Amino acid sequence: MNKADELSAMMGGVDVLAMRMKQKLRRKAREGRSGGLDTANRRMVAKLLSEHVRRFLSGDEQEQAIDVCNLAMMLWVMDGSQE
Repeated sequence: MNKADELSAMMGGVDVLAMRMKQKLRRKAREGRSGGLDTANRRMVAKLLSEHVRRFLSGDEQEQAIDVCNLAMMLWVMDGSQE
């Protein structure tokens, strides 16, 4: 794959991933989950991220990848890195 095609594929992947991340966040919110951006929960979110990375690496790739990305996003936002 040439560089231009690779970049295009990655950009498309980011779009699909963002859509799936939002779907999962909405589903969890409907289930009553909240507090993912509360800095008091930072340690718990980091622990969950680590657990989901382990599950991702052991084979449950599709769904775990979404969880890993959402948890990483929560830490990123908590740290003020969204600017």
